[in-house]
Amino acid sequence: MSNKIVLVTGGTGFTGNYMLKKLCSLDYQVRAIKRPSSDISGLSDLPIKWYEGDVYDTELLETAMQGVQQIYHLAAAYRTTNLPDIELTNVHLTSTKILAKLALKQPSFERLVLVSTIGVLGHVDNPPINEQAPYNPGDLYQSTKADAEKWLISFAADNSLPYSIVRPAAIYGPGDRCLLKFFKMAKLPVIPLIGF
Repeated sequence: MSNKIVLVTGGTGFTGNYMLKKLCSLDYQVRAIKRPSSDISGLSDLPIKWYEGDVYDTELLETAMQGVQQIYHLAAAYRTTNLPDIELTNVHLTSTKILAKLALKQPSFERLVLVSTIGVLGHVDNPPINEQAPYNPGDLYQSTKADAEKWLISFAADNSLPYSIVRPAAIYGPGDRCLLKFFKMAKLPVIPLIGF
């Protein structure tokens, strides 16, 4: 087993499942945060140390972060219906603040990887663009992800915290349920038109 200790948030989500499996295959000592309602049955055979609670619970994160060298922060309140606005702020921004501050207390910390969204750039009128394009989020999900990015960039610069920000677009593959409906529609004998 590797001596490298890593913490994953959002590990029970679609992308997080793949991240946990990959990190375990590298023999890292993997820790992960999960909500009480999360289904981890598909990950039960992996040597993951689970911490149960909210990803913005400072006390929980303090315990989970002891000795951690890398953080993969994939947690997202992804457009769930009837979710209070404050939950998006807490899951995206508050958790990032707590994790970054706790990372500074770890003696051999290497990097915080924040998984954001391409949506922080909103609609792009004149593609292509690069990382310097201005933020232009179109909804609260994207806005709170953008807030987390901006805060981390500033905090990391002031505190010499190593970090990376990843902005995925639509993610799909085996096990995905979000984009599956579009692929099913593509098999229909008729073509539904989306938009005008």
